[in-house]
This record gives sequence, C-alpha cells and structure tokens, in this order.
Amino acid sequence: MYLHSHSENGKEPWHSKDRNNDTKHLKVTANPIRQNAIFHFHVDFENLDEWELGLLCYALRPTDEFRHKLGMGKSIGLGRVRIDPVGLFFIDRQARYKTDHIFETTRYHQAWTDKDNWYHLPKDTYKCECTERANLKPCDSWQDFRDVYFVDTMHEDIKQALELLGDPDKVSAKVHTPQIADKNKDEMERETYAWYGENENHKHKMLLPLYRESQEIPSLTRWHKTHKK
Repeated sequence: MYLHSHSENGKEPWHSKDRNNDTKHLKVTANPIRQNAIFHFHVDFENLDEWELGLLCYALRPTDEFRHKLGMGKSIGLGRVRIDPVGLFFIDRQARYKTDHIFETTRYHQAWTDKDNWYHLPKDTYKCECTERANLKPCDSWQDFRDVYFVDTMHEDIKQALELLGDPDKVSAKVHTPQIADKNKDEMERETYAWYGENENHKHKMLLPLYRESQEIPSLTRWHKTHKK
C-alpha cells in the first residue's frame, strides 16, 4: 500500500530537486498522464460464489472515498485512480447450451448496469453488452455483493486499516521518503538511507499499528543527525 500524497501549492513532487548530474543515471524519466483521464477495463470471473464475488467487488471499490494507486511514481504522488464499476453481467452456461439454437441466444442472462455512467463506455469495445443489457433479467448490484455478502465477514482491524490507507483525506502529514532534519533538500533526495541509520540509533522507531478504532494514519519521526564523539 502507498500513502496518498497531496500537491502543495501546485508543486509537482515527482520532479527531482537534485541538480547533481552525477546521479542522473539513477533517475527515471516519466510522462504522467493528465489529471482526470478516463480508462475502461473489464474483469472476467468464473464460478465465484456470492462471498467470493463480494470480495472481488470490495477489492475494486472498498468505499466511496477509496482511491487505488497504479503505475510508476506511486510513492511520490502519481497514480491515484478511482474505480467506478458500471456493469455486472452473468452467463448461465447450462441455460445457454441447453437450447437448440445456441447461435441465436444471448451471451448473458442477468445484468446490472449503472444508469448514470453506463453510457460513457466505448460502444465498439463493449458492443455485446450494450446490445443485450436492456433485455436481460436484473441482478443484484456490485454494491450489494460487496456490502451484503462480504464486508461483514472482514476482520474489523484489517478493514479499518485498508480503508484508512486508501482514503486521501485521512493522510494529514506530508508524505515523502524518510528524512532527517539536518539535511538540505538536495541531500535528502540523494541520501535517503540516512534516516534508516538514525532510526537504528534511536532503537528502531516503528509505525504504530492500525486498529478498528484508528481514525488517522500515524507518521514517523524526523530524526536529527547524531553526532558521535
């Protein structure tokens, strides 16, 4: 899991502040996708029971506030996405292959679709789903499978930890690589190992665990450099 970081005054945290050309070969060049870009994908599943399908739906969208992190630069502010399930289609294989007119029957037998967002789908990519959806028997929504069949079976500590980590509004502290207070900005980027050395000197300061009662994400201490005599 990667914490969600927030841009400060329009700054782009993925831009390197280290102007030392000697470390240029250690950096990666990336072209971030524009904000609010929309992509579509589908997930195929087979022989899932209600609990297993509920788990899949929870993984896609645990809560309304949850945001996944995808791609490069997740630890420095890139890759935040919101997944909006817009359709759920079921195939009844027994019914489909019992008919004598297999090539004339529909592919799907039940479906749920989001009436507000369905029409944003690319029709050429999902031609079959767009053609059949209006004549299919309705089924439970993805939220029903998530909330009715799965969520109540989760361990409360694990559930709270996942949902805190996935909610950008629950991250109040600045997110960056572990740093010590005595380094300037260029040194912090080049010497990310320094914090770990100081952490050894301070008897391994660890993050506090998250429990069902937790309402915020704890932060690590920014150590000062230890000067040995």
